[in-house]
Amino acid sequence: MKRLITMLLLGISLLTGCGGGNSGDIGNETQTIKKVPIQLNVPKAWREVRPEDLKNQTGDIVLSYAGLNYTNGFANNITVTREVLKEDVTSLQYAQANLVNSAKFLQDYLKLDDKEVMIQDVDNNNIPTRLHTFEARLDQVERKRKYIQLYASYQKTGYTITIAVPLDETDLGKYENLIRSFRFVKE
Repeated sequence: MKRLITMLLLGISLLTGCGGGNSGDIGNETQTIKKVPIQLNVPKAWREVRPEDLKNQTGDIVLSYAGLNYTNGFANNITVTREVLKEDVTSLQYAQANLVNSAKFLQDYLKLDDKEVMIQDVDNNNIPTRLHTFEARLDQVERKRKYIQLYASYQKTGYTITIAVPLDETDLGKYENLIRSFRFVKE
């Protein structure tokens, strides 16, 4: 789990560089990205970042999109990672384990919000999980950022959906709407 959290934030920091970001690039129009068994809405103005374009990242990134508006080397972004689990767990159990580990393994961790939300499974049933908003940094070199994460599990695979924005971003509702569009879909 520590390796996944570190890998996830490292991938995001490679997307973001240093500095601020631009909240104006999210827009109102989204596109639906489907990579079975997941589906997620992302802003039409954002572009895909291929896993092979991220240094030291392979296989664990399902999808990654970033805004085109870079400010001081930072672009708002969304990334979905996965990890194989030893046993089948519910999305809520997976979320609770990640919440505990975030506080343990991230530097300058500060929880901002944590709430139960519902996502849809492949049969359109609502399943509970957690939406977690926090500030943290990967290491002392990286800038502290705000992160919004959603956790889900399906067929012994855990998925972490993360949006990274600068610390000064105050309108997190539009990012929450993006992340809450996550759902499982049939093949």
